[in-house]
Amino acid sequence: MRVATLFKRLLGLGRERVVGIEIYGEGAHQEVIVDLARSERRRMRCSRCGRTVRGIYDRSTRSWRHLDLLRVRCVLRCEVRRIDCPCCGVVAEAVPWARSGSRHSSGFEDTCVWLARAAPKIAVAQAFSTGLAWQHPRARRRRPGHRAWRPPYAAATGSSLSQPQGSQSRKASTLTSSSPPRR
Repeated sequence: MRVATLFKRLLGLGRERVVGIEIYGEGAHQEVIVDLARSERRRMRCSRCGRTVRGIYDRSTRSWRHLDLLRVRCVLRCEVRRIDCPCCGVVAEAVPWARSGSRHSSGFEDTCVWLARAAPKIAVAQAFSTGLAWQHPRARRRRPGHRAWRPPYAAATGSSLSQPQGSQSRKASTLTSSSPPRR
């Protein structure tokens, strides 16, 4: 089995081709960048409304964080065409592995959301060892096609929820956070 075929199966890709694989870093800070190519003859669809469009505005290379492979951070990189949609204006074409406006793959986002509901937030942040945007959960909810979810209650660096002693009401809880100051 070729390396490109192996990565295509591991990543669960469809018609996209793996054209390059690069490994950066050493030790615990390794990162695998998988370069993808899509067919030039594909139909371009608007990432917002899904309409098929013919006009190309320009091209750019974009990256999406994907689920880790064997404890190594994985990033997908592909050239994306920006299209001139009659309804939405100039937007990036839709890609099958990510939602509109996202820099994370759908699998990565779904896993983070599921873990954020089921596990402590600090464990989620450590498991993905990434700068998850806990500060901006509304931006993730606003994207079309993304399921609504309740944002985490504190920064991923540490927090505690305490209830005053003797209080029978749950309304009298205090939330404290030990997040580092922003620079």
